Amino acid sequence: MEKSGVAKLIVKLIGYAVFNDAVDIDVNIFDEKTVKFLYEFAGFHEILPIVSYALDKLGVKGEGGIYDTVRQETYFTVMHIEGLEYLHKRTEQVLSDSGIDHIMLKGSLIRRLYPVAYMRTGSDVDVLVRECDYSKAIDVLSSALGMRIATSTTHDTSLFSDAMGHLEVHRTLIDETNLTEAIKLLDNIWCYTTHDGCRYSMTKEAFIFYHVVHMAKHIVGGGCGIRFFIDLKLILDDGYDEKLLNELLDKAKIKKFFDSVVGLEKYWFEGAACDDTTKELGRYVMSGGIYGRTDNMVAARGAKTKGKLRYAVSRIFLPYDKLKLMYPSLKGKRVLTPVYQVRRWLRALFRGKFGRRIKEYEAIGNVSAEYAERIYNLMVNIGLE
Repeated sequence: MEKSGVAKLIVKLIGYAVFNDAVDIDVNIFDEKTVKFLYEFAGFHEILPIVSYALDKLGVKGEGGIYDTVRQETYFTVMHIEGLEYLHKRTEQVLSDSGIDHIMLKGSLIRRLYPVAYMRTGSDVDVLVRECDYSKAIDVLSSALGMRIATSTTHDTSLFSDAMGHLEVHRTLIDETNLTEAIKLLDNIWCYTTHDGCRYSMTKEAFIFYHVVHMAKHIVGGGCGIRFFIDLKLILDDGYDEKLLNELLDKAKIKKFFDSVVGLEKYWFEGAACDDTTKELGRYVMSGGIYGRTDNMVAARGAKTKGKLRYAVSRIFLPYDKLKLMYPSLKGKRVLTPVYQVRRWLRALFRGKFGRRIKEYEAIGNVSAEYAERIYNLMVNIGLE
């Protein structure tokens, strides 16, 4: 099999492993070359355990070389996920025992919807606490779990230890996005929860909404990977109130985006028809991987329309409305915007983000006008511009 056919095969393998779809695949196609392509693609999208599970289920029995590499890395992933599951439970226990309200987030919740927990990869555990409990939560978790502060931003603090791994303690749900109406709703996410003591859970509609906003942020940032779409289907299949969800989407003005990503999910995993915009979005997601591509980000953020110089300036000097999302203490203090601009630059310089910014500015010059226009038009068509 040629590399160009791997994406379609990956979609089939996901359907077979995660959604128990019937497939008609000749196992003889899984020679070393094809499995190597699958391994590289799956790593790019962080779905190797799904592919490995599908190959085992199909009875692919290759030995040595790339076959052993796939099995070995899947084993390491299983062990890693077991560690994250333990960290999730300990985090809930410590916060509950300390009387701190909290909401567990992202993969540690979605993982429970997969046929096998280790299929849903992840690098850390995420938890949201109230602003008033933020410092206390960091202190009690650090002490009880033997973790240290690895990094800290205005959005969250990352705790780490060799024994426990990474734990991100959030004070807000989204740190930087143009979706201002969505941010307003997410800032009040506690209003869309149920709870048992200190353990809060988002309503199904709120959790879907949060997931979709998170997708939008990453897509504008260069890509989100196919894993987001697997998660989306599992969350939707788990049931929800369509009217309540639509109310949230309409308030945030992202219903068009929601319909676009659901359309792609249905095209990939349910055999639905699609239009040119859906196919373009699919190419964009497949090419970006789980962490996105810098050239995609530059194009998605409108480098072509704004002009390259103007775009570069807009990334260096963030407007007040965007800067206050990164720094909540700036709210209501517009006059201090220049001070916070300098603070942001220093943060990028001393916290390892300067190199990322340089790559972005280099990409501004390297992205072709044709590609920038094509991706910008895609963003418009899916409701993100």
